[in-house]
Amino acid sequence: MNKIEFVFNNKLTTIDFDSEDYSPNSTLLQYIRSKDDTKGTKEGCNEGDCGACTVVIVEKINGKLNFKAINSCVMFLPSIHGKQVITIEELGNENILHPIQQIFVDKHASQCGFCTPGFIMSLFAQKAQKINSTKEELIEAVQGNLCRCTGYRPIVVAAEDIAKVSDLSQFSTFADEEKIDSINTKDTITIKKDGYEYYIPFTFEEALRLRKSHPDATISSGGTDLVLKVTKRKEKIYKIIDITMISEIKNIEQNTANFTIGAGTCIEDIYQYSKDKIKPLAEMLSVFGAKQIRNRASIGGNIATASPIGDTLPILLALNASIIVKNTEKERIIKLSDFITGYRQTTLKQDELIYKVIIPKIDDNKIIKSYKISKRTHLDISTVSAGFMLKLNNNIVEDIILAYGGMAAMPKRAKNTEQHLIGKEWKESNILKAAEILKEEFTPLTDARSAADSRKIMTKNLLIKFYEDTKTN
Repeated sequence: MNKIEFVFNNKLTTIDFDSEDYSPNSTLLQYIRSKDDTKGTKEGCNEGDCGACTVVIVEKINGKLNFKAINSCVMFLPSIHGKQVITIEELGNENILHPIQQIFVDKHASQCGFCTPGFIMSLFAQKAQKINSTKEELIEAVQGNLCRCTGYRPIVVAAEDIAKVSDLSQFSTFADEEKIDSINTKDTITIKKDGYEYYIPFTFEEALRLRKSHPDATISSGGTDLVLKVTKRKEKIYKIIDITMISEIKNIEQNTANFTIGAGTCIEDIYQYSKDKIKPLAEMLSVFGAKQIRNRASIGGNIATASPIGDTLPILLALNASIIVKNTEKERIIKLSDFITGYRQTTLKQDELIYKVIIPKIDDNKIIKSYKISKRTHLDISTVSAGFMLKLNNNIVEDIILAYGGMAAMPKRAKNTEQHLIGKEWKESNILKAAEILKEEFTPLTDARSAADSRKIMTKNLLIKFYEDTKTN
Protein backbone atom coordinates (compact mmCIF):
# COMPACT_ATOMS: atom_id res chain seq x y z
CA MET A 1 0.00 0.00 0.00
CA ASN A 2 2.71 2.46 1.09
CA LYS A 3 0.15 5.19 1.71
CA ILE A 4 -1.34 6.95 4.69
CA GLU A 5 -4.41 9.18 4.72
CA PHE A 6 -5.35 11.92 7.14
CA VAL A 7 -7.05 15.30 7.35
CA PHE A 8 -4.52 18.14 7.23
CA ASN A 9 -6.25 21.24 8.50
CA ASN A 10 -9.49 20.85 6.50
CA LYS A 11 -8.20 18.86 3.52
CA LEU A 12 -8.25 15.10 3.08
CA THR A 13 -4.59 14.32 2.41
CA THR A 14 -2.71 11.28 1.16
CA ILE A 15 1.02 10.64 1.41
CA ASP A 16 2.38 8.07 -1.01
CA PHE A 17 5.77 7.03 0.34
CA ASP A 18 6.71 5.60 -3.07
CA SER A 19 6.52 8.98 -4.78
CA GLU A 20 7.11 11.50 -1.99
CA ASP A 21 10.33 12.37 -0.22
CA TYR A 22 9.42 11.10 3.24
CA SER A 23 10.50 7.96 5.07
CA PRO A 24 8.76 5.96 7.80
CA ASN A 25 11.28 7.59 10.19
CA SER A 26 10.16 11.12 9.22
CA THR A 27 8.35 13.10 11.90
CA LEU A 28 5.09 14.99 11.63
CA LEU A 29 7.04 18.20 12.26
CA GLN A 30 9.28 17.55 9.28
CA TYR A 31 6.19 17.11 7.11
CA ILE A 32 4.55 20.30 8.39
CA ARG A 33 7.73 22.36 7.95
CA SER A 34 8.16 21.05 4.41
CA LYS A 35 4.96 22.84 3.36
CA ASP A 36 5.12 26.46 2.24
CA ASP A 37 1.90 27.50 3.97
CA THR A 38 2.37 25.96 7.46
CA LYS A 39 5.54 27.59 8.73
CA GLY A 40 3.83 28.82 11.90
CA THR A 41 4.66 25.49 13.55
CA LYS A 42 8.23 26.01 14.71
CA GLU A 43 11.15 23.69 15.33
CA GLY A 44 12.77 24.51 18.65
CA CYS A 45 14.32 21.77 20.77
CA ASN A 46 13.15 18.92 18.50
CA GLU A 47 12.77 16.63 21.51
CA GLY A 48 9.40 17.55 23.02
CA ASP A 49 10.67 20.04 25.61
CA CYS A 50 9.79 23.52 24.32
CA GLY A 51 6.30 23.23 22.77
CA ALA A 52 7.11 25.42 19.75
CA CYS A 53 5.98 22.63 17.43
CA THR A 54 2.64 22.04 19.17
CA VAL A 55 -0.28 21.12 16.90
CA VAL A 56 -3.72 19.75 17.67
CA ILE A 57 -4.67 16.20 16.75
CA VAL A 58 -8.32 15.22 16.40
CA GLU A 59 -8.70 11.48 16.88
CA LYS A 60 -11.70 9.22 17.20
CA ILE A 61 -11.30 6.90 20.20
CA ASN A 62 -14.09 4.46 21.05
CA GLY A 63 -16.55 6.49 18.97
CA LYS A 64 -15.73 9.90 20.47
CA LEU A 65 -13.74 12.76 18.97
CA ASN A 66 -10.78 13.82 21.11
CA PHE A 67 -8.79 17.04 20.75
CA LYS A 68 -5.20 16.65 21.92
CA ALA A 69 -2.25 19.02 21.80
CA ILE A 70 0.91 17.12 20.87
CA ASN A 71 4.54 17.84 20.06
CA SER A 72 4.80 17.15 16.34
CA CYS A 73 8.56 16.61 16.70
CA VAL A 74 8.08 13.34 18.63
CA MET A 75 5.46 11.74 16.41
CA PHE A 76 6.39 9.54 13.46
CA LEU A 77 4.64 10.70 10.29
CA PRO A 78 2.87 7.38 9.54
CA SER A 79 1.24 7.54 12.98
CA ILE A 80 -0.95 10.43 11.78
CA HIS A 81 -3.01 8.05 9.62
CA GLY A 82 -6.73 8.28 10.35
CA LYS A 83 -6.47 11.51 12.33
CA GLN A 84 -6.88 15.21 11.70
CA VAL A 85 -4.03 17.68 12.15
CA ILE A 86 -4.86 21.29 12.97
CA THR A 87 -2.07 23.87 12.72
CA ILE A 88 -2.03 27.53 13.73
CA GLU A 89 -2.81 28.62 10.15
CA GLU A 90 -6.25 27.01 10.33
CA LEU A 91 -7.43 28.98 13.36
CA GLY A 92 -7.38 32.49 11.99
CA ASN A 93 -5.69 34.98 9.68
CA GLU A 94 -4.58 38.60 9.76
CA ASN A 95 -8.12 39.74 9.01
CA ILE A 96 -10.11 37.48 11.34
CA LEU A 97 -8.37 36.16 14.43
CA HIS A 98 -9.55 33.26 16.52
CA PRO A 99 -10.73 34.41 19.98
CA ILE A 100 -7.63 32.92 21.63
CA GLN A 101 -5.39 34.77 19.19
CA GLN A 102 -7.26 38.02 19.76
CA ILE A 103 -6.97 37.68 23.52
CA PHE A 104 -3.21 37.12 23.18
CA VAL A 105 -2.99 40.36 21.18
CA ASP A 106 -5.14 42.30 23.61
CA LYS A 107 -3.21 41.11 26.68
CA HIS A 108 0.24 41.57 25.08
CA ALA A 109 0.94 37.87 25.55
CA SER A 110 3.29 37.65 22.56
CA GLN A 111 6.55 39.41 21.76
CA CYS A 112 8.92 37.74 19.31
CA GLY A 113 6.18 35.30 18.38
CA PHE A 114 8.36 32.21 17.91
CA CYS A 115 6.69 30.33 20.76
CA THR A 116 3.23 31.89 20.43
CA PRO A 117 1.71 29.41 17.93
CA GLY A 118 2.48 26.55 20.34
CA PHE A 119 0.79 28.35 23.22
CA ILE A 120 -2.25 29.08 21.07
CA MET A 121 -2.57 25.45 19.97
CA SER A 122 -2.22 24.10 23.52
CA LEU A 123 -4.93 26.45 24.76
CA PHE A 124 -7.15 25.70 21.76
CA ALA A 125 -6.93 21.95 22.40
CA GLN A 126 -7.80 22.38 26.07
CA LYS A 127 -10.88 24.47 25.29
CA ALA A 128 -11.99 22.24 22.42
CA GLN A 129 -11.79 19.18 24.66
CA LYS A 130 -13.38 20.92 27.65
CA ILE A 131 -15.13 24.20 26.87
CA ASN A 132 -15.61 25.10 30.54
CA SER A 133 -11.90 24.75 31.35
CA THR A 134 -10.80 26.81 34.32
CA LYS A 135 -7.92 29.27 34.37
CA GLU A 136 -5.89 26.70 36.33
CA GLU A 137 -6.55 23.99 33.74
CA LEU A 138 -5.55 26.35 30.93
CA ILE A 139 -2.31 27.22 32.70
CA GLU A 140 -1.63 23.51 33.18
CA ALA A 141 -2.23 23.03 29.44
CA VAL A 142 0.75 25.28 28.61
CA GLN A 143 3.23 23.81 31.10
CA GLY A 144 5.02 22.27 28.13
CA ASN A 145 5.33 25.58 26.26
CA LEU A 146 8.40 27.72 26.92
CA CYS A 147 8.62 31.47 26.27
CA ARG A 148 11.80 33.55 26.61
CA CYS A 149 10.17 36.96 26.08
CA THR A 150 6.99 37.63 28.01
CA GLY A 151 7.88 36.32 31.45
CA TYR A 152 4.60 34.36 31.32
CA ARG A 153 2.51 36.86 33.30
CA PRO A 154 0.65 38.23 30.22
CA ILE A 155 -0.04 34.64 29.20
CA VAL A 156 -1.49 33.88 32.63
CA VAL A 157 -3.63 37.03 32.37
CA ALA A 158 -4.78 35.92 28.90
CA ALA A 159 -5.75 32.52 30.33
CA GLU A 160 -8.27 34.25 32.60
CA ASP A 161 -10.07 35.74 29.61
CA ILE A 162 -9.79 32.53 27.56
CA ALA A 163 -11.49 30.65 30.41
CA LYS A 164 -14.54 32.89 29.86
CA VAL A 165 -14.96 32.00 26.17
CA SER A 166 -18.03 29.75 26.13
CA ASP A 167 -18.94 29.40 22.44
CA LEU A 168 -18.16 25.76 21.66
CA SER A 169 -18.61 26.40 17.93
CA GLN A 170 -15.42 28.47 18.01
CA PHE A 171 -13.61 25.18 18.67
CA SER A 172 -15.65 22.11 17.72
CA THR A 173 -16.32 23.21 14.14
CA PHE A 174 -12.65 22.73 13.30
CA ALA A 175 -13.05 18.95 13.59
CA ASP A 176 -14.14 17.32 10.34
CA GLU A 177 -15.71 14.11 11.57
CA GLU A 178 -17.07 13.14 8.16
CA LYS A 179 -13.60 13.21 6.60
CA ILE A 180 -12.05 11.40 9.56
CA ASP A 181 -14.72 8.68 9.26
CA SER A 182 -14.05 8.30 5.53
CA ILE A 183 -10.49 7.06 6.17
CA ASN A 184 -9.94 3.30 6.23
CA THR A 185 -8.95 2.27 9.75
CA LYS A 186 -9.77 -1.41 9.42
CA ASP A 187 -7.07 -2.83 7.16
CA THR A 188 -3.50 -2.90 8.43
CA ILE A 189 -1.29 -0.17 6.94
CA THR A 190 1.97 -1.50 5.54
CA ILE A 191 4.71 0.89 4.42
CA LYS A 192 7.93 -0.38 2.87
CA LYS A 193 10.56 1.96 1.51
CA ASP A 194 14.35 1.93 1.22
CA GLY A 195 14.73 -0.93 3.68
CA TYR A 196 12.21 0.52 6.16
CA GLU A 197 9.07 -1.31 7.23
CA TYR A 198 6.25 0.35 9.18
CA TYR A 199 3.09 -1.50 10.21
CA ILE A 200 -0.08 0.01 11.69
CA PRO A 201 -2.60 -2.58 12.93
CA PHE A 202 -6.07 -1.56 14.11
CA THR A 203 -6.87 -4.55 16.33
CA PHE A 204 -4.84 -6.10 19.12
CA GLU A 205 -5.24 -9.50 17.50
CA GLU A 206 -3.57 -8.20 14.33
CA ALA A 207 -0.84 -6.54 16.39
CA LEU A 208 -0.04 -9.89 18.00
CA ARG A 209 0.06 -11.57 14.60
CA LEU A 210 2.50 -8.94 13.35
CA ARG A 211 4.56 -9.29 16.52
CA LYS A 212 4.87 -13.02 15.95
CA SER A 213 5.83 -12.53 12.30
CA HIS A 214 8.30 -9.73 13.08
CA PRO A 215 9.92 -10.42 16.46
CA ASP A 216 12.77 -8.07 15.52
CA ALA A 217 10.44 -5.09 15.09
CA THR A 218 10.42 -2.13 17.46
CA ILE A 219 7.05 -1.42 19.08
CA SER A 220 5.80 2.17 19.06
CA SER A 221 3.15 2.82 21.68
CA GLY A 222 3.34 6.63 21.60
CA GLY A 223 6.87 7.27 20.41
CA THR A 224 7.81 10.12 22.75
CA ASP A 225 10.97 8.26 23.74
CA LEU A 226 11.45 6.21 20.59
CA VAL A 227 11.46 9.13 18.14
CA LEU A 228 14.41 10.68 19.98
CA LYS A 229 16.59 7.79 18.82
CA VAL A 230 16.07 9.11 15.30
CA THR A 231 16.05 12.87 15.87
CA LYS A 232 18.79 13.07 18.52
CA ARG A 233 20.91 9.94 18.25
CA LYS A 234 20.61 9.81 14.45
CA GLU A 235 19.69 6.13 14.53
CA LYS A 236 17.60 4.45 11.86
CA ILE A 237 14.74 2.26 13.04
CA TYR A 238 14.13 0.00 10.09
CA LYS A 239 11.14 -1.98 11.35
CA ILE A 240 8.32 -0.55 13.48
CA ILE A 241 4.94 -1.90 14.59
CA ASP A 242 2.84 1.11 15.60
CA ILE A 243 0.07 0.09 18.02
CA THR A 244 -1.23 3.59 18.73
CA MET A 245 -4.38 3.16 16.62
CA ILE A 246 -5.83 0.21 18.57
CA SER A 247 -8.93 1.46 20.40
CA GLU A 248 -9.43 -1.72 22.44
CA ILE A 249 -6.31 -0.98 24.53
CA LYS A 250 -7.32 2.64 25.20
CA ASN A 251 -9.75 2.26 28.08
CA ILE A 252 -9.99 2.30 31.86
CA GLU A 253 -12.36 0.02 33.74
CA GLN A 254 -12.98 -0.84 37.36
CA ASN A 255 -14.67 -3.53 39.41
CA THR A 256 -14.96 -4.09 43.14
CA ALA A 257 -11.32 -5.13 43.45
CA ASN A 258 -9.24 -3.53 40.68
CA PHE A 259 -8.70 -0.79 38.15
CA THR A 260 -7.81 -2.17 34.73
CA ILE A 261 -6.06 0.15 32.29
CA GLY A 262 -5.50 -0.66 28.62
CA ALA A 263 -1.81 -0.59 27.77
CA GLY A 264 -2.36 1.92 24.98
CA THR A 265 -4.16 4.45 27.19
CA CYS A 266 -2.31 7.74 27.12
CA ILE A 267 -0.86 9.12 30.34
CA GLU A 268 -3.05 12.26 30.21
CA ASP A 269 -6.27 10.22 30.17
CA ILE A 270 -5.01 8.16 33.10
CA TYR A 271 -4.02 11.33 34.95
CA GLN A 272 -7.47 12.87 34.55
CA TYR A 273 -9.18 9.64 35.62
CA SER A 274 -6.85 9.12 38.59
CA LYS A 275 -7.46 12.53 40.17
CA ASP A 276 -10.54 11.15 41.90
CA LYS A 277 -9.94 7.41 41.69
CA ILE A 278 -6.21 6.69 42.22
CA LYS A 279 -4.85 9.85 43.81
CA PRO A 280 -1.27 8.63 44.51
CA LEU A 281 -0.91 7.80 40.81
CA ALA A 282 -2.32 11.20 39.83
CA GLU A 283 0.27 12.89 42.05
CA MET A 284 3.07 11.38 40.00
CA LEU A 285 1.40 11.80 36.62
CA SER A 286 0.90 15.51 37.27
CA VAL A 287 4.68 15.91 36.84
CA PHE A 288 5.03 13.32 34.08
CA GLY A 289 6.33 15.48 31.24
CA ALA A 290 3.85 18.09 30.04
CA LYS A 291 0.41 17.70 28.53
CA GLN A 292 1.68 17.37 24.94
CA ILE A 293 3.86 14.44 26.04
CA ARG A 294 1.18 12.90 28.25
CA ASN A 295 -1.22 13.02 25.28
CA ARG A 296 1.05 10.67 23.32
CA ALA A 297 2.93 8.60 25.90
CA SER A 298 1.15 5.41 26.97
CA ILE A 299 1.33 3.51 30.23
CA GLY A 300 2.26 0.30 28.42
CA GLY A 301 5.10 2.05 26.65
CA ASN A 302 6.40 3.59 29.86
CA ILE A 303 6.41 0.19 31.55
CA ALA A 304 7.92 -1.67 28.60
CA THR A 305 10.92 0.67 28.35
CA ALA A 306 11.88 -0.49 31.87
CA SER A 307 13.79 2.73 32.41
CA PRO A 308 15.38 3.13 35.84
CA ILE A 309 13.95 6.67 35.89
CA GLY A 310 10.54 5.90 34.39
CA ASP A 311 8.05 8.04 36.31
CA THR A 312 5.24 5.50 36.57
CA LEU A 313 7.25 2.53 37.80
CA PRO A 314 7.97 3.31 41.50
CA ILE A 315 4.37 4.31 42.21
CA LEU A 316 3.05 1.27 40.34
CA LEU A 317 5.30 -0.91 42.48
CA ALA A 318 3.89 0.75 45.59
CA LEU A 319 0.37 0.13 44.25
CA ASN A 320 1.23 -3.58 43.82
CA ALA A 321 0.36 -3.43 40.12
CA SER A 322 0.38 -6.37 37.72
CA ILE A 323 0.31 -6.52 33.94
CA ILE A 324 -1.36 -8.81 31.46
CA VAL A 325 0.78 -9.78 28.48
CA LYS A 326 -0.44 -11.69 25.46
CA ASN A 327 0.75 -13.53 22.40
CA THR A 328 -1.36 -15.18 19.71
CA GLU A 329 -1.98 -18.25 21.87
CA LYS A 330 -2.27 -17.25 25.54
CA GLU A 331 -1.96 -14.54 28.13
CA ARG A 332 0.10 -14.20 31.30
CA ILE A 333 -0.45 -12.12 34.42
CA ILE A 334 2.86 -10.87 35.84
CA LYS A 335 3.53 -8.86 38.97
CA LEU A 336 5.26 -5.65 37.97
CA SER A 337 7.88 -6.39 40.63
CA ASP A 338 8.75 -9.56 38.67
CA PHE A 339 8.46 -8.04 35.20
CA ILE A 340 11.56 -5.82 35.17
CA THR A 341 14.74 -7.85 35.54
CA GLY A 342 17.57 -5.39 34.80
CA TYR A 343 18.57 -2.25 32.96
CA ARG A 344 15.83 -1.88 30.33
CA GLN A 345 15.26 -5.64 30.53
CA THR A 346 11.95 -7.41 31.14
CA THR A 347 10.43 -10.86 31.04
CA LEU A 348 8.40 -9.92 27.94
CA LYS A 349 8.93 -12.54 25.24
CA GLN A 350 9.61 -11.64 21.63
CA ASP A 351 6.10 -12.59 20.52
CA GLU A 352 4.27 -10.83 23.38
CA LEU A 353 2.75 -7.39 23.92
CA ILE A 354 1.52 -5.73 27.10
CA TYR A 355 -2.28 -5.79 27.02
CA LYS A 356 -3.51 -4.35 30.32
CA VAL A 357 -2.29 -2.96 33.63
CA ILE A 358 -4.10 -4.07 36.80
CA ILE A 359 -4.03 -1.84 39.89
CA PRO A 360 -5.69 -3.15 43.06
CA LYS A 361 -8.01 -0.68 44.74
CA ILE A 362 -6.39 0.99 47.73
CA ASP A 363 -7.48 -0.39 51.10
CA ASP A 364 -8.61 2.19 53.62
CA ASN A 365 -5.88 1.04 56.00
CA LYS A 366 -3.07 1.72 53.51
CA ILE A 367 -1.30 5.01 52.87
CA ILE A 368 0.29 5.38 49.44
CA LYS A 369 2.28 8.39 48.24
CA SER A 370 4.62 9.29 45.40
CA TYR A 371 7.49 11.76 45.18
CA LYS A 372 9.75 13.07 42.44
CA ILE A 373 12.92 15.14 42.72
CA SER A 374 14.02 16.89 39.54
CA LYS A 375 15.67 20.17 38.56
CA ARG A 376 12.34 21.47 37.20
CA THR A 377 8.90 20.62 38.52
CA HIS A 378 7.44 19.92 35.09
CA LEU A 379 8.85 18.47 31.91
CA ASP A 380 11.99 17.05 33.47
CA ILE A 381 13.61 13.68 33.99
CA SER A 382 13.63 12.60 37.61
CA THR A 383 16.86 12.58 39.60
CA VAL A 384 15.24 10.38 42.24
CA SER A 385 11.61 9.26 42.41
CA ALA A 386 9.75 7.16 44.91
CA GLY A 387 6.52 5.28 45.52
CA PHE A 388 5.70 4.35 49.11
CA MET A 389 3.01 2.18 50.70
CA LEU A 390 2.45 2.00 54.45
CA LYS A 391 0.06 -0.16 56.47
CA LEU A 392 -0.13 0.51 60.20
CA ASN A 393 -1.80 -1.41 63.00
CA ASN A 394 -1.99 0.68 66.19
CA ASN A 395 0.90 2.73 64.78
CA ILE A 396 3.01 -0.42 64.29
CA VAL A 397 4.29 -1.05 60.75
CA GLU A 398 2.44 -4.10 59.50
CA ASP A 399 3.51 -3.77 55.85
CA ILE A 400 5.59 -1.29 53.85
CA ILE A 401 6.88 -0.80 50.31
CA LEU A 402 9.72 1.64 49.60
CA ALA A 403 10.21 1.70 45.82
CA TYR A 404 12.76 4.04 44.25
CA GLY A 405 13.69 5.14 40.75
CA GLY A 406 17.05 6.61 39.77
CA MET A 407 18.97 4.63 42.39
CA ALA A 408 19.83 1.43 40.50
CA ALA A 409 19.81 -0.12 37.05
CA MET A 410 16.06 -0.55 37.42
CA PRO A 411 13.31 0.70 39.72
CA LYS A 412 13.98 -1.13 42.96
CA ARG A 413 12.51 -1.71 46.39
CA ALA A 414 14.60 -1.02 49.49
CA LYS A 415 13.87 -4.42 50.99
CA ASN A 416 16.42 -4.30 53.81
CA THR A 417 14.93 -1.05 55.05
CA GLU A 418 11.42 -2.43 54.66
CA GLN A 419 12.29 -5.47 56.77
CA HIS A 420 13.91 -3.27 59.40
CA LEU A 421 10.73 -1.21 59.78
CA ILE A 422 8.18 -4.04 59.87
CA GLY A 423 6.99 -4.63 63.42
CA LYS A 424 8.35 -1.32 64.68
CA GLU A 425 6.49 1.75 65.82
CA TRP A 426 6.04 4.44 63.17
CA LYS A 427 7.95 7.13 65.04
CA GLU A 428 10.81 9.50 64.33
CA SER A 429 13.61 7.63 66.07
CA ASN A 430 12.85 4.43 64.15
CA ILE A 431 12.60 6.32 60.86
CA LEU A 432 15.98 7.99 61.39
CA LYS A 433 17.60 4.59 62.05
CA ALA A 434 15.92 3.17 58.95
CA ALA A 435 17.11 6.15 56.90
CA GLU A 436 20.72 5.26 57.69
CA ILE A 437 20.13 1.69 56.47
CA LEU A 438 18.42 3.06 53.40
CA LYS A 439 21.33 5.36 52.61
CA GLU A 440 23.61 2.32 52.21
CA GLU A 441 21.12 0.09 50.40
CA PHE A 442 21.75 1.50 46.91
CA THR A 443 24.86 2.20 44.84
CA PRO A 444 23.62 4.86 42.41
CA LEU A 445 25.58 6.41 39.56
CA THR A 446 26.98 9.90 39.31
CA ASP A 447 25.69 11.58 36.15
CA ALA A 448 24.70 14.99 34.76
CA ARG A 449 21.68 15.20 37.06
CA SER A 450 23.32 14.38 40.38
CA ALA A 451 26.25 12.89 42.23
CA ALA A 452 25.84 9.44 43.76
CA ASP A 453 26.23 10.75 47.32
CA SER A 454 23.58 13.39 46.67
CA ARG A 455 21.19 10.72 45.46
CA LYS A 456 21.72 8.76 48.67
CA ILE A 457 20.87 11.82 50.72
CA MET A 458 17.74 12.44 48.62
CA THR A 459 16.66 8.84 49.12
CA LYS A 460 17.03 9.11 52.88
CA ASN A 461 15.26 12.48 52.98
CA LEU A 462 12.29 11.17 50.98
CA LEU A 463 11.71 8.51 53.61
CA ILE A 464 11.82 11.17 56.31
CA LYS A 465 9.42 13.33 54.30
CA PHE A 466 7.08 10.35 53.95
CA TYR A 467 7.11 9.96 57.71
CA GLU A 468 6.38 13.66 58.23
CA ASP A 469 3.47 13.40 55.76
CA THR A 470 1.99 10.37 57.52
CA LYS A 471 2.79 10.63 61.22
CA THR A 472 -0.23 10.47 63.47
CA ASN A 473 0.79 13.06 66.07
